[in-house]
Amino acid sequence: MDYHNNTKIICYNHHFMEFSLPVLEVQIGLIFIMSHMFHFVLKRAGISLIVSSMITGIILGPTFLGKYEFVRMKLFPPDSQATLNLLSTLGTYIFLFLSAVKMDPGLVLKTGNKAMMIGIGSVIFPILIGHGYRKIVDKNNIYRGDADVIELQSVTAFPVISHLIDHLKLSNSELGRLGLSSALVADMTGVVASSISSFIRATPFGWNTVNNRLVIVVFIIALAFTFKPLMLRVIRNTPAGKPVNSFWIWITMALAFLSTMLFFKFDQGSHLGPFIIGFFVPSGPPLGSAFIEKFEAMTLGILLPVQIATLMMRVDLIVVLTEYSEMYYYISIIVLIFAVKFAACLIPTMLSKMPLIDSLALAFIMSCKGFIELAIYVAMEEVGSIKKQVFGIAALSILISSTVSPVLVTILYNPSRKYAGYQARNVSSLKPDSELRILTCIHKPEDVVSVIRFLETSRSTKQNPICVYVLHLIELIGRATPVFLTYQKNKPVSNLCSKNVIFSFNHYIRNYNTSAASVNMFTAISPTKLMYEDICTLALDKLTSLILIPLHQKWSEINPIIDTENLRLRTLTCSVLEKAPCSVGIFFDGSKLRKTPMKASKGPFFNLCMVFLGGRDDREALTLAKRIANNSSARFTVIYFSSDDNDRSVEGKIEWEDKIIDARAINDIKNCARTNKFIDFQEHRVKDGAQTALVIHSIAQDYDLFLIGRRYGVESAQTIGLSQWSEDPELGTMGDLLTSKEVCNGASVLIVQQQRR
Repeated sequence: MDYHNNTKIICYNHHFMEFSLPVLEVQIGLIFIMSHMFHFVLKRAGISLIVSSMITGIILGPTFLGKYEFVRMKLFPPDSQATLNLLSTLGTYIFLFLSAVKMDPGLVLKTGNKAMMIGIGSVIFPILIGHGYRKIVDKNNIYRGDADVIELQSVTAFPVISHLIDHLKLSNSELGRLGLSSALVADMTGVVASSISSFIRATPFGWNTVNNRLVIVVFIIALAFTFKPLMLRVIRNTPAGKPVNSFWIWITMALAFLSTMLFFKFDQGSHLGPFIIGFFVPSGPPLGSAFIEKFEAMTLGILLPVQIATLMMRVDLIVVLTEYSEMYYYISIIVLIFAVKFAACLIPTMLSKMPLIDSLALAFIMSCKGFIELAIYVAMEEVGSIKKQVFGIAALSILISSTVSPVLVTILYNPSRKYAGYQARNVSSLKPDSELRILTCIHKPEDVVSVIRFLETSRSTKQNPICVYVLHLIELIGRATPVFLTYQKNKPVSNLCSKNVIFSFNHYIRNYNTSAASVNMFTAISPTKLMYEDICTLALDKLTSLILIPLHQKWSEINPIIDTENLRLRTLTCSVLEKAPCSVGIFFDGSKLRKTPMKASKGPFFNLCMVFLGGRDDREALTLAKRIANNSSARFTVIYFSSDDNDRSVEGKIEWEDKIIDARAINDIKNCARTNKFIDFQEHRVKDGAQTALVIHSIAQDYDLFLIGRRYGVESAQTIGLSQWSEDPELGTMGDLLTSKEVCNGASVLIVQQQRR
C-alpha cells in the first residue's frame, strides 16, 4: 500500500433534497398522491379529478400549508418553481394540442339552429351586457383588467366542455351532442369576438397589436394550404389497418412546440400555437387517434393534475378575504356574466320546447369554467393585466363552477330515463303476421357473418316479414364528438370503415331473394363505454322488438374452445341488458350452424332446440323459436326441465302467475308436437343443477342452434349449484352452461331476455 500518495479525497455531504431532480420527483409525487386521495373521496359525488387537483393546489399554496417555512422553502423552494412551471406549461401545450386534434371543424357547418343560437348567444350577450355594466360602474377606468375579466368569463372553452361531458358520460346522449356542438360554436365565436374587441380597444400607439394578429392570420392561412394537405397525404399513404409512421407524429409535435415561440414573439399567447397546429390535424384514425394513444394517458393522468395544482398554488385566499370590499366590483362582474350566460343558454332551449330539466342541465354545462380559463388568468396576472386579488377571486369562481356544475347536471339529467317503456316491445306481444323489427349490432368483421347466418335461419316470409336495423359500432379515438351516420340505399358510402359491412348486407338481400326482409344501415362512432346509448336510442326510435348482440366470446374454427374475450364488449352487453327498451338476444355463433346444408325453398336445414325451464324470458325465447321454426326448414325440439319445486326470484317470492302461463305454453307445444312431425317435445324431471347439466351434456351434439331464456336472478331447483361454476353470469345460469368450454361443441346459442322496462 502506498502511503506516500498525496491524492486527497473530498466527500460532499449534501442532502438529496438539495438537487433539483429529487425535489421535482417529490413535488410530482406529493401532488399526485394528494389529488387522487381527494378524488377517491369526492368522486362519489360526481366531482372530477380536475377539482381534486385544484383543491390540492390551494392546500399546498399560501392559503394553508404554503405559509409554513418547511413547505415553502424545502418542498417547494423558489429555485424549483421554474422546473415545475416548465412541466406545467408542457402539460398545457400537449393538452391543448390534443383537444384541438379531437375537434371536428366540419361540425360547425352541420349544427342545427338550436346549437348555433346557444353557441353565439352564450358569448355575445354576456360580452355586450358586461361591457355595458362596466361603462356604467367604472366610468373613470379605475379598475384594472375588468374588460379582460368580462371577455374571459363570457367565452366558452371547448376543451373544458368536452372534458366535462366526457366525465359525466353524456357524449352519446342528446344533451351531450347538443352541448358539444354549442360549445364548438361558442369557442369559435369567442375567438372572433376577442379579436374584434382587441381591434376596437387598440389605441393609436397600440396598432402593433393589430399587426401582430395579422401575422398570426398569415401563419394560419399558410398552415391551411401547406400543413393540412401534407397531413391528408400522410393519411392516404398509410395502408388500411396500419399505424402512421412515427416520423410524422414527432415532426408534428416539434412543430407544435416551435409554434409557441412564434406566438410568444408576437404577444398572442404561446398556448395558442399548439392549439392551432392541432386544429389542422385530421381527427379520428389513423392520424388523430395515433396522437391520442401516445400522449393522452400521460397528459391526463400526470401532467394535467400537476399543471392545475401548480396554477392553484398561486392563489392566496387570505388576501382575497382581507380585501373583499375592493373586490366587490369584480365579484359582481363574475356573477352578472354567469347569470347572463346561463339565461342565454336556457332561453333558446325553452323556446324550442326542450324539457325544463334538460334545459337547466345544458345551461349549467355551457356556463362551466375550467383549467383553460385558469391558465389564462395566470398569464394575465403574470403580465400585470390583473391584480393578484382579482386572480384569486377568478380562481375561486372557477373552482366553484367546476365543482357545482357536474354535481347539478348529475342530479338533473338522467339519460337512461328516456328508455323507460310504457308499452310492450317484445316478440311475445307481436301478432302472428306482424313485422319483426330487429336491431343488430356489429363490432367486428366476423360479426357480419354471424348475424347474416342468424337471419338466414330466421328466414323472413310475406306472412312473417323481418325489418333489420344494422348498427356498426366503431370506437371513438382521436375525436371529441361522437358521430352517428345514416345510410340511404343506392347512395355512395362516405365512411370507409363501414363500407364492407354495408356491402355484405346488401349482398345478403340480393342473393337470398329476401323480398320480405328489409335492411337499414347505421354507423355509430362513440366511446365503447357509451355505445349502449346509441343502441338503446336507435331501438327506441325504430320501435324494435329485439336487439341482437353477438357474444363477446367467439368460436375457434380449429379447436372446440372459446379463444377470445373482449372485456369492454362484455361491459357493453351488460349495459344494454340493463337499459334496453325492448327484448335482447345475445347470439353465440358456433361453427356447426355455418356448415348446415341449404334448402332452396326455406333456407338452411338445421336442428333447432329450445330449452325451457319457465319464466318470462323462456316464454320469449319459445315464441321466437316457434317463429324461426315456422319460417325455415328446421326440425324443432322443445326440452322441458320440470321440478316439483317452484321457481323463486331474487326476493324469494313464488311466481305463481308465471307458473300458470308456463303451463299454457307447454300444453300448446304438446298439442303442436302431436300434429306436426317436425316438432318434438321432451320432458326431463330433474332434482338439481347436476342432473340438468348431465342432460345438456348428452344432447349438446344433437342440435345446431339452442334458444334459452336468460333467467337472470331467478333461482330454481333445476339450476341449483350451477351458478357456483358460472364464468359469465350476465348470460344467466343456462346460457353460461350452454356456451361453456365443457359443453360447447360448435352449436350456436341465442340467450333471450324479455323487455324489462
